[in-house]
Order: sequence, then C-alpha cells, then structure tokens
Amino acid sequence: MLKAHLRYEQFSGQLGAEVTLECLHRGPASAMLPYDPQRDEVLLVKQFRIGAYMERQRAEEGWTLEVPAGICSAGDDPRQTAQREMLEETGYAPLALEPIMEYLISPGFTSERIFLYLALVDLQRPEQAGGGLDHENEDIALIRVDFTTAMAMVSDGRINSATPILALQWLAQNRHRLRG
Repeated sequence: MLKAHLRYEQFSGQLGAEVTLECLHRGPASAMLPYDPQRDEVLLVKQFRIGAYMERQRAEEGWTLEVPAGICSAGDDPRQTAQREMLEETGYAPLALEPIMEYLISPGFTSERIFLYLALVDLQRPEQAGGGLDHENEDIALIRVDFTTAMAMVSDGRINSATPILALQWLAQNRHRLRG
C-alpha cells in the first residue's frame, strides 16, 4: 500500500486541503474471454479468490467464475501476458486476440489497469492440460458453456465479478460479426 499526502485542484479551481489517500499500487494485468465462434461457447475458469471469501467469510463464497487473467511481467506487453496466461490457465492457445478495452478496476483503491481481450479459440483443440501452475498455487477448473448460458449466469449472479461481465457484454454486442 502506498500512502500519498497531496493537494489537488478542486472543481472550483481552488487547491483543496491536504488529504492522505492510500492506494494498492500494482502493475497492469491482462484478461481474456476464450470464445469459440463455431460452437458459440465460452470457456470460464473457476478458482478460489480471497477477496470473494473475505466479503462473506464462507468458503463456498470464495469460488468465482472468471476469465483467465494474469499480472503483466516486467517487459511483457499485455498481449504476451494474455497469450501466456491463456495457455497456463486453460491449455488453449488463442488463434487470435481482439482488444475489448483497457480500464482501471477500482481507481479509488488501486492503480491496477486491465487490458481485456477476446481470445478466439477452437475448444476441440487444446494445446495442453491447463488448470494453472502448481508453483503459483493455482487450482483452476475449466467451465465450458454456451453463450446463452453464460449470459444467464451473469443475470442470476453466478458470474459476479466485473471483468467477465464486461467481456460477455462486449461479446453480446459483437457476436454476430464474430460468427459471420
């Protein structure tokens, strides 16, 4: 956590009083929604997340449905990170990556920026097993669902974190073009 003591210009044009603000400083991360346009299916990852657990303090609440993601290593561009994390977490190599958006995940608390992609895949042709890396303490289950089911999972709250919701909403707007 970084603590900043600063003053900034207010809407009035005046410099405000000094405030102390805290920020979790993290580098950028990449996330991607694996999508097979031939089968109209997406691949989600299910894994335990401490933030989800801490919110309710029940182990069953710690498991989240997400998209593959990872922190960008020093020197990696976000596309390299997306390709690496896709293979590690899912076992699939993206046939193509299409940028969806770049955004700050929670600017009132962290500097982390997400580079979000759509990863076109052939879900019949994995490159390797997937499931994450043991030395990173990853325990990942792969959840393959059709697009309509994925959107229902957003509606009923089974998918409840922002990144997969943003990716699926983008896919809803671009699906016909991708399947065309």
